Amino acid sequence: MCGITGYVLRSGSAESKRQVLEAMCGLISYRGPDGSGVLIQGQAALGHRRLSIIDLAGGAQPMATPDGSLTVVFNGEIYNFPELKRELIDKGHSFRTNSDTEVLLHGYAAYGTKLLAKLNGMFAFALWDDKRKVLFAARDRMGKKPFYYHATGERIIFASEMKSLLAEPEVPRRLDPEAIDDFFSFGYIPAPRTAFLDVQKLRPGHFLLWEDGKTRVEKYWDVRYAPDPDCKTENDYVDKLETLLQAAVKRRLISDVPLGAFLSGGLDSSVIVGLMARVSGEPVRTFTIGFEEKEFNELEDARVVSDAFGTLHREHIVRPDALSILPSLVWHFDEPFADSSAVPTYYVCQAARREVTVILSGDGGDELFAGYNAYLGRDRYDKYKAIPAPLRRMVCGTAGRLLPWNAPGRNLMRRLGHLEAFERGDIPELFPPIKEALYAREWGRKLTERDPASVFAYWEGAPASGLSRLQYLDTKVYLPEDILTKVDRMSMANSLETRAPLLDYTVVEFAASIPPALQIKDGKGKYILRKLAGRFLTPRVLAKKKQGFAIPREKWFQGALRDFARDILTSPRFRQRGFFRQDMVEMMLREHDRGSRDYSIWIWSLINFELWNQAFLDGDTRKI
Repeated sequence: MCGITGYVLRSGSAESKRQVLEAMCGLISYRGPDGSGVLIQGQAALGHRRLSIIDLAGGAQPMATPDGSLTVVFNGEIYNFPELKRELIDKGHSFRTNSDTEVLLHGYAAYGTKLLAKLNGMFAFALWDDKRKVLFAARDRMGKKPFYYHATGERIIFASEMKSLLAEPEVPRRLDPEAIDDFFSFGYIPAPRTAFLDVQKLRPGHFLLWEDGKTRVEKYWDVRYAPDPDCKTENDYVDKLETLLQAAVKRRLISDVPLGAFLSGGLDSSVIVGLMARVSGEPVRTFTIGFEEKEFNELEDARVVSDAFGTLHREHIVRPDALSILPSLVWHFDEPFADSSAVPTYYVCQAARREVTVILSGDGGDELFAGYNAYLGRDRYDKYKAIPAPLRRMVCGTAGRLLPWNAPGRNLMRRLGHLEAFERGDIPELFPPIKEALYAREWGRKLTERDPASVFAYWEGAPASGLSRLQYLDTKVYLPEDILTKVDRMSMANSLETRAPLLDYTVVEFAASIPPALQIKDGKGKYILRKLAGRFLTPRVLAKKKQGFAIPREKWFQGALRDFARDILTSPRFRQRGFFRQDMVEMMLREHDRGSRDYSIWIWSLINFELWNQAFLDGDTRKI
């Protein structure tokens, strides 16, 4: 795992270019504490920070071909690089290292952009073709590794994290109102937008070509929902999943440094640990986070799994005072980010890094195998379908708009008024109702005509309706922009590489072939994954209710963090920004404190947004 930076066609001397690159690299040194490199090759300048995982002695970056015609910087792992290397050697290519990075150079020389179809891994890379004067950049299929860029007709600048771009004085910091509205609609900012108008994110499964001042972005992979012709019975699906997932786990055990696994005691992480224990030659190291609040604590569940597989287990308790790190976490995310599970994720990564450099996780199970409660609840609206759609839209839609934002039943009215859109998976689940009342008049006026759900329109490959559509859109948007962003930033903040076997693209493509009737069955999601887990997990693990990985926000903002929240959200600096109605903010703080209503997600979001403003708009990111 590493951090990459670079640009093409920046004016100035070689020395000034080197200084800018070194500053860009320095801001993400935690992504690669084991080494750094800068290379200026013609019009291009590439920088790299290295976290050494494979070929510790070789593999330094930027890496170039002997004649200097191709140069690459790469963040991630190519799990099938040994097979690709043999294929390229058979074609006459010669290798100087045992690293997966060199496979990208020779693979591009042999296959051009079609190389991407051959890669199995997590990656973001940028390759400069000096003969053609083309920058070729790509992001892995699922979006596990990030890629930010600023492109104009004169130059392109890129980096693993946005703060590196902002180290370049020529990159403007113009706030994007629609991106901020996306944040308060979803809790994150979906690609390609970022918080700044002049910076974009490359979408998962896409590549970028920059040539003669023109930027072209193309999708190179998608997932299709269609039955697997080889699977006729439930057991056929279970058998094939076991084969694919065991292979995915085995691929992710290749490492020249110590390796372990996250373990919550839930189904996904327990399956990964169980499969690791099958093939590992030594006890698996496992790491768990817990809370003093019993309803949030999964320590005992994790211990049961640890005992079953004989893992070397470590635990860490997160308390309210852990939020002293919040300003640092905001800085690591680069953009406003409202998922409070970033806090325990940071601490479990910190604990793991004391003993290992690589960790396996169970990320992706809910999206691929229909584990979210929202999927299970889709049929709760079926009884309302008997009401003619025009009448439902007229009555319920109007009521949803006219009722006070906090009126009982308002959200139900809104949902019924847009029931067809909900069935398609087009309606954001969380934030909009309160958001409308919270925005200050001038700020809100800029956003009144936009529909945040339009971000889903790009993914035209989505199934037309039903469970598969919801899963597809979550896989394309929520998974990379929330879950994988959180894991990447919090693990990299601790110089820890995280690998997700469930997100091996072969597993993803197979999961999409499982019929909806076998995704959810007998009132439970993850039916096929549960059948697989039943082959080696205890009944207690299989019976465990789904428990989100989150902090006890509601109680903390009524107790230990009450004054912390009030100090930030009633400060003169927060008031003067003019984004929100201060009377609404203070009403939420009062009602939450009394326990009359839970506004913790809104309090958390507003705090994160204010701290982000302080770091990225008020301050100088280059000096943080």
